[in-house]
Formats: sequence, C-alpha cells, structure tokens
Amino acid sequence: MFLCLPSSVEVEAIVYAADGLKAGARPGLVVVDSTTADPDVTRRIAADLSTVEVEMIDAPLGRTPKEAEEGKLSTYVGGNVDVIRRVRPLLECYADTIVETGAIGSGTTCKLVNNFISIGTSAVIAEAIATAAKLGVDLQKLYDVVSAGGANSAMFQMVMPWVLEGDDGKLKGPIRIAAKDLRFYARMAQNAQATAFIAQACSQTYELARILGHSERYMPVLPGILAELNGAPIRALDEAP
Repeated sequence: MFLCLPSSVEVEAIVYAADGLKAGARPGLVVVDSTTADPDVTRRIAADLSTVEVEMIDAPLGRTPKEAEEGKLSTYVGGNVDVIRRVRPLLECYADTIVETGAIGSGTTCKLVNNFISIGTSAVIAEAIATAAKLGVDLQKLYDVVSAGGANSAMFQMVMPWVLEGDDGKLKGPIRIAAKDLRFYARMAQNAQATAFIAQACSQTYELARILGHSERYMPVLPGILAELNGAPIRALDEAP
C-alpha cells in the first residue's frame, strides 16, 4: 500500500481511524509512506504497525509534477533493507533516483533537510528580490547579474520566471506545503536540540504569506507578496492561483 498525503496529520488519521489502515491490515502488508512527514511520527506509526505484522518504509519524493508525469521522480527510502528490496521494482515505476538512507524515518529526515535548503533558499531569494524592487533595481539586470555568479541556483532559475514574466509554473509547490515542511524541519531541529535560527526566519516568511491568504499560490510568487508588503509591487497579485 502506498500513501502520499499532505502531512503526518492525514497519515495518522488514515492509520488510526476506527476503520482505518491498522484496523483492517492483514499480516504481511507493506506500507510505503511517501508523505513528507514528521519523522518522529513516522517511526511511531511504523512501530505500531509492526504489532499487527505490517512492515512500513518511508519514501518521500523529490522533484516536480513534470518529473512525476515522466516517471522520473527521486525518492529517499528508509526502513528494513529486505523490505525495500521487495518494493524497489514498484519504486522504479515512478522514480529514476532511489537513495536508501538507513532506518525507518531517515528518508523523511533527509527530505526535510533537503527541503529546508531549497525552500529556505527561496525565502532568501524572495526577500532579496523584494528589496531590489524597493530600491528600483531593474529586475532583468538583477537576473543577469545573479545568473552569472555564485549566487545562481536551480531555485533562483525557478523563481525568476514569475518575477520577470508572471510564469509561476516552473515550481508548482503551494505556499501552504512549503510552510508545513519548514515547520516540520524546525520542530525536528528543536527536538534534536540543534540551532534553527535561519529555519525559524524562513518559516515565518512562509507563514506570513499563508496568513495573508496566499496558501494556494505557488512558491515563485513569494517575491511578489513581499514586494507588495514593501510598497513596491512587482506585478498585480491575482486573487486565485
């Protein structure tokens, strides 16, 4: 059985409902959870399912809807090696990059660290662009400058088409999902007693965008949201994504 849900909240609801997965599972069932989830919750669910002889691995996904349609996602897989070997042919149906990360929960842990880097980078880019707009910088010229140097990145190249042309389709990740991933990362870091100063700042940036009513907008629109707050809008923000 494969699960791919918005968060751990929905996974718990499906697993623990009175007529849910745990109640109806048969011994020998394998659950592949592709949700970008809270790894502590993932480990707890896996332990609970083991009491009814159900195996679970976590296999969150990377890349975009375009790669999903092409069967070229990436996935980061944690759990029992023998179980992973059994389900690997199924993973290969939709992923061309499969990284085995270790014990259960390690796939989700790696995904959250990865997402902090990528989503955190998008928050930095958004703030920089909004500030540049406030300063009256020619944003096409800014694109040329950044593209030619060390600040260039895949994330920058996915965000800038909206800034320059209004095209948000290069990164079809809703702001609400980005905000959730940053919350989960910050909580994971806090539980590990690790510093998370930058994560908290990036998280609050996305929470602000969500609270302002932009939950369903895609991440490349974030520079425009911040620029509008600065009183120097890049382009009109539509009511609907």
